[in-house]
Parts: sequence; C-alpha cells; structure tokens
Amino acid sequence: MPVNRKVPLRLFHNGEEITNAAILATHNIEGKASSTKHFVLINGVKTEVMTAGQRTKNRLFHQGKEVTDWAILATHSKEGKGCSTKHFIVINGVKTEVTTAEQLSRNRLFHQGKEITDTAILATHSKEGKGGSIKHFVLIDGLKLRL
Repeated sequence: MPVNRKVPLRLFHNGEEITNAAILATHNIEGKASSTKHFVLINGVKTEVMTAGQRTKNRLFHQGKEVTDWAILATHSKEGKGCSTKHFIVINGVKTEVTTAEQLSRNRLFHQGKEITDTAILATHSKEGKGGSIKHFVLIDGLKLRL
C-alpha cells in the first residue's frame, strides 16, 4: 500500500539514509504494529528498509561497533525473556552474542561521576550480592573499587 505522509519519513538502507526522491516515492508498508516492514524499490528490486525509529530501536553492537550489514542483521535471533534476553547474530557461520543499544545504555558503569570506557577496566567488572543488594566492582590500577 503506498504511503501518504505530511511529515517526511526518514528511511535507511545499509545504515545510510535514503534521500533519492524517486526511490522514496516507491515506499510501501507491509504488516502492522511491531511486525511492520517498510520496502522501497532500489534498481527495480523490492528492498526492505528501516525507519529512523526502527533503526534506533533495533541497533545491534558487536565488540563495541554497530552491526550494519543487512545479511548479518537478518540472522538476528533472541533467547530468553525479559531482562535476561540474549541477542545473537551469525558471523562467518558462528553464532555470536551481541548487545542492543538499550543494553549498552542500561549497563554503563561509572566511577566518580565519569563513565568507564576503558575495555581493560570494564573486563574486570564483577558483581557481589543478590537481588537489590548487588554491588559492582572493577579493578583500577590493581585496586578493587566499588562503583
């Protein structure tokens, strides 16, 4: 079904925004609610694209870098439910755990009001306790520090 909008819809393919008016004019929507998919014709081929909202919500990261390859993103699967959901993609035939943008944001660590970004320090992260009394620790310069 063709889409008529007063506000231009931003569409993305392979991580790049589509700005070609002829391509944008071919935009179609299939499905409803959370299963809505957006398509355009690129070089005469029906191609799935993402809206800005979908792109923001569905970003996946591997080793700190966003995964943008559609072939790899198409292998995305989930295991578990709620806060214990794990996300996976297949890279070179190997099932690989990845994190979502939301997980990255929710799991940031801070020390003295500054975000810890050093991967060597982040690798030392440990937790002690259970439930609401979990305490987080990292090693900085050989010292175990509570966050």
